[in-house]
Amino acid sequence: HFLVQASENSFDNPHRIQAWFMVRILWFSFAWASADPVEMCIGAAAEFATLPELSVHLLQKEASASRREDSWSRGVGQLHMHGTDSDMYRSSSSILYIFVGFLVLVILCCVLSFWCFGDGDHIQQKQISAASTKLPPTSRPSTSQPVSQPGNQPGNQLGDQPGVMTPPRSSYPPPICASLILPHTEARFMVDSNTFHSNTIPIMGTSGRQLLQSYIIYSHMEKVLRVASLRCEEDPRVSIHAARGSCAKVMQIKGRHGVSYGTMQETLPGTFAVVSECEMVMTITQDDLNHRPFEMSIKDGEGTLIAVAGTNVASGPDPQEHMWRVTVKPAVDAVLVVACALAVIVARDP
Repeated sequence: HFLVQASENSFDNPHRIQAWFMVRILWFSFAWASADPVEMCIGAAAEFATLPELSVHLLQKEASASRREDSWSRGVGQLHMHGTDSDMYRSSSSILYIFVGFLVLVILCCVLSFWCFGDGDHIQQKQISAASTKLPPTSRPSTSQPVSQPGNQPGNQLGDQPGVMTPPRSSYPPPICASLILPHTEARFMVDSNTFHSNTIPIMGTSGRQLLQSYIIYSHMEKVLRVASLRCEEDPRVSIHAARGSCAKVMQIKGRHGVSYGTMQETLPGTFAVVSECEMVMTITQDDLNHRPFEMSIKDGEGTLIAVAGTNVASGPDPQEHMWRVTVKPAVDAVLVVACALAVIVARDP
């Protein structure tokens, strides 16, 4: 009986039917030797009657095992399908990222190429324009205008200078202080005529505010009139040097840092010519006939009026007779005009 119970408890292993038959055979052997045949047959019949129940139990076990195996197989398949979908999603995302990166790279290359080519064209145009400005002027005279020499011009006493052919240029005098030129507005200055005999001559605007500072420096050889910006007396904009002596009629004009600009020479009584680079660029004429030396008319090299000066120039709501006023046309170097006109009054010896 103990062996039978042990065999029934061991039905969980795969070979439980074989074990059951072996136990039953062993039981029949013991029963054949110890019991009567009738009891043995009855016990055998009872044991064989439990065989279908054992078969059903075995079939249920096998079915549950097969169901577990099927569920495990389905789970593994689902996991495999999920992994395949994830791989496909990752691969599609990678392809999308690669396409977007390639598109951005192409756009950047196009922008850089357009920028480089456009900047190159701009630089080339700048180089061409710079080269054209550096070209020397042609010496071929114009066929429409006759070549004139300074010695043949009426009213010009510089006949000892050789004739110089110059290319067409602006009629205004070349600027000596281009940074202070007013391109669209007249420049108007006032100077107190009582300061003409002093060493410091303030140059003011029409409102009475001082704009420039002029002063005279004396030496044994010359008298120098300097015109400078306020608080910049050590760096004058214009310097006009007049040699001391009654026979001296030529004044040297210099710009900043002592750079030579030209000369101013008295060609006729009361008429002064400003010459720059062997060309007459400006004339200053005093009204000496009416004994008004402060009244001046300033013209360019072609005879066009560019400025007027005098005490009777209407340049304010309440003009004063002792105020010397200068009015300069737009786009003309007003500092050069004022310095030259003032030098005619104060820089020459009486």
